[in-house]
Amino acid sequence: MKRKTYKAKIPAEPLFPENRKKIIYGLLLSAVLLSVIRFILLPVFLKPDKPVVLKQSEKEFIKQAVQITFNEFLLTKKRQTDRGDYIEVQIPRKLNFLHLYSSITQNLNNIKDSFVSCEETKNNIYVVRVGLKNITVCKYIFKPQAILGYVAIIIDDFGYVFNDLVKDYLRCRYPLTVSIIPGLQESRTIAREASLLSKEVLVHMPMEPLHAAYHDNGFMLLTNQNNSEIRMRIRRAFSLLPNAVGMNNHQGSKATADKQLMQVVLNELNHLDKFFVDSKTNNHSLGYELARTMSVHAAVNTLFIDARDEKDFMLGQLQRIIDLAVKGENVVAIAHVRRDTYQILMENMPKLEEKGIEFVYVSQLVN
Repeated sequence: MKRKTYKAKIPAEPLFPENRKKIIYGLLLSAVLLSVIRFILLPVFLKPDKPVVLKQSEKEFIKQAVQITFNEFLLTKKRQTDRGDYIEVQIPRKLNFLHLYSSITQNLNNIKDSFVSCEETKNNIYVVRVGLKNITVCKYIFKPQAILGYVAIIIDDFGYVFNDLVKDYLRCRYPLTVSIIPGLQESRTIAREASLLSKEVLVHMPMEPLHAAYHDNGFMLLTNQNNSEIRMRIRRAFSLLPNAVGMNNHQGSKATADKQLMQVVLNELNHLDKFFVDSKTNNHSLGYELARTMSVHAAVNTLFIDARDEKDFMLGQLQRIIDLAVKGENVVAIAHVRRDTYQILMENMPKLEEKGIEFVYVSQLVN
C-alpha cells in the first residue's frame, strides 16, 4: 500500500513587495536626478570660458608701444621686415640689447595685462614676444646687422697750445681726426704726439677769408699769390707736419671760391698723394666739386658741430648727424678744440655708437 506524500503549499510571493517598489522608485528618481545634473545643471556650472579675442585696436596699441622704443633706438621701419609669423629686426652690432629690452619692458609695464618675454638663441639672436591677456600679439626676432652709417669728426685749430684739453682729445678712444695749423708754437709737438697715439692728422691750411681778419704767418693761401708761391707754401706745411695725410682749409671763404687758386691747390695735393677736405666755410666753395672733376681724393664737411658754443646747439647738430645716418649718408663733421665741445662729444658719442653709428677717420670717407 502506497504511502501518500504531502507537499506543503508555499504561498506565492506578491509581485511588487513594498521594499522592491522603494528600490525601483529610488532608481528611477536617481536616474531623473542624474539626467537633470548631467544635461541641465552641469552645462550651466561647468560652462567653458569663451576664448579671449583681442580687438584689432588692442593689437595695434601694443605694437605702437613697442615701436616707440624702436624709434628711440633708431630701429626704423627700414630695419624691420614682416616675415608673416614674426617681424625680423636688424639691430646694430654694438647696440646694447639689454638696454633695448629693458626699454620695451618699461613701456609695456604701463599697459594693463600686457607681457614681454625674451629668449636668446645662437649667434646673438633674440626672440621677443609681446602680448596682452596671455595672447601673443607679435613676435620679434632681433638679428645683428651692418653699421647704420659712418661719421668722421675733424677737430680743427690744433697748434696754439699743448695743454690738458689737447691731451684729452689726443687720448680719446674714438678716431677723431686732428687738424693742425702749420707754423704755430705747438704744431709740431702735437703732430708728434698724435702720431704716437695713432691719431690721423690733417694740415689745417690757412686760406684767405672773405671778410674776417686774418694773419699771414707764412702759410696763408691768398687769391693774389702766384702758382709757385701757393705750391711752395703747401709743400712747406707738409714738410713741417710729415705725418699729415691730407688738408682742410682754415677760414678760406674767399680762397675756396676762387677756381684758379683751388685748381693749383688740388693739383699740388694730388702730386703729394694727399687728399682735400672742403671745410665748406662758404656755400659757394668750389673745393669739393673741383676735386671730383679733377679726380683728386676729397671729402666735404657736412656741418660744424660747434658753430655756436652752446650745448643745445651742439646736441641739435648731433641729432642732424643721426638723421643723415638713418638715411644712409656718411657724414663728415667739424668741431674745434674747446672744453664744452669735448664734454658733449664724450657724453654722446657712446650713445650714437650704440645706435649703430661707427666713427671713422676722415680718410675712410674720401671719394
